[in-house]
Amino acid sequence: MYKIMTDSECGLPEAFLNQHEVGVVRSFVQLEDHQFGDYFYDQQNTAAFYDTLKHGGHPTTSQISIGEYIAAFEGIIAQHIPIVFIGMSKGLSGSFNSANQARDILLEKYPDAQLMIVDTLAACAGEGLLVIKAVQLRQAGLSLDEAVTQLNACRLQVHHFFTVANLKFLYQGGRLSKRDAVLGDMLHIKPILDVDAQGKLRVIKKVRTSSRAFKTLADMILADIQADDQTVLISTSGDWEAAEMVRKQIQGASPKLKLMVTPIGPTIASHTGYGCLGVFTMGKTPRQ
Repeated sequence: MYKIMTDSECGLPEAFLNQHEVGVVRSFVQLEDHQFGDYFYDQQNTAAFYDTLKHGGHPTTSQISIGEYIAAFEGIIAQHIPIVFIGMSKGLSGSFNSANQARDILLEKYPDAQLMIVDTLAACAGEGLLVIKAVQLRQAGLSLDEAVTQLNACRLQVHHFFTVANLKFLYQGGRLSKRDAVLGDMLHIKPILDVDAQGKLRVIKKVRTSSRAFKTLADMILADIQADDQTVLISTSGDWEAAEMVRKQIQGASPKLKLMVTPIGPTIASHTGYGCLGVFTMGKTPRQ
């Protein structure tokens, strides 16, 4: 049997990860005089982080280091347990490259070790969907090589659609010009974004008002689902009312869908800002 591991950007509930013994390499965010881990599901800490973010806090993030990956992997490898690590898109974070460098270092020390690294070309709960898929494949008895082959084959079926509450974070991340960000906020323009086939963010549509943006997210995910009983993940950086609104819209249109609402961790929330809302599922067609 092999060990499934991921990073803490995956957007899955800690209860699920613990139940299926999924190992997590954690990242941290510094906000004022507090450090928040990406698994901060304690309700008080979650509320404190989002509240500070909402009122103008400026978190600083750093990618997971090579040394942190080595520390997470080595104890398992030393027990001769194979690992598949399912990581955030290298198009969005340098952490994936750190994981690969850690693997190379460990394979020099443990040449017979099996350590497979999967670039999900995804982020947040999109990455989490592939972790869920890996758990299902392991439960079905697939070998490590077979599971990795299937994960790589289906990763572009993972679709992300999301919007943000404040355009300044897209400006700060280089996704919008300062003029477009200021003008867009004044006119209540809400971008709809996804992650492309190279694992990078892009704006695919613009609508007026948050309510139209939320309806657009629900409509897009409903048009894209493969089966009426599949899993759909909804993630937010603090706007639980909006997440519940979208959940009801999706569930009302397709009652058999398995819906799960989860918080966006502080690393990704630091780049999206308060009030980001995303929907994630395995789509009918590959991302382009």
